[in-house]
Amino acid sequence: MEWIVGLLIGFLLATLLLTELRPALVFGAVFVALLLLDIVPAEQLFSNFVNPALVVLVLLVLVSVVLERTTLVSQLGSWCTQGSLKRVTVQTTLSAGLLSAVINNTAVVSTLMRRLAHSQHPSSKLLIPLSYAAILGGTMTLIGTSTNLLVAGFTINAGLPELRFFDFSVVGIPLFLVGLVVITLVSLHLLPGKNEDVGSTDENYFLEAKVAENSPLVGQRIEEVGFAT
Repeated sequence: MEWIVGLLIGFLLATLLLTELRPALVFGAVFVALLLLDIVPAEQLFSNFVNPALVVLVLLVLVSVVLERTTLVSQLGSWCTQGSLKRVTVQTTLSAGLLSAVINNTAVVSTLMRRLAHSQHPSSKLLIPLSYAAILGGTMTLIGTSTNLLVAGFTINAGLPELRFFDFSVVGIPLFLVGLVVITLVSLHLLPGKNEDVGSTDENYFLEAKVAENSPLVGQRIEEVGFAT
């Protein structure tokens, strides 16, 4: 039994590292193999799909996607780019940390990063503080990071008292504040100040459109209608 599990783990790692297969398909194949070989009981496998921590994590990702498509985070990103370099660094790290405490870190970083790339200040001095602030901000609440949610799920399964929303704040908030000060002071002096010509950088956009059934575009290639350059 042990060598079968070892082979499956080796297959999983090798496939993820050496192939371009979608991770969901690889994990799904291992899941089916564990189920068919009866290595893990079916009840235990399927019970993970109704794990409260996993359900909350999926809902959190969905909420993050919705917020990312609104103008709220975009407007906040515009505000972060106004002022001196020190002020922009403080505004960026503070905003990223507070947002990361309630929504997905990846959505926060990707949205604010696009705004910082068009800032008058070197983006090389702003992107690292943005990343670390998002990580530290995620430690402040139960839903701030997926790790906290998984720990909460393990706590429930172990029969321990359930973790509450602000239980992580006792450690997370002081850690975030100290990190904010250190990041602001250190980043201004240690990070390189590379000036980039953002105006000359080409940007790629993804456009999705539906062609009507009676449209003259039906049957033509994208290059033929002039949409591709």
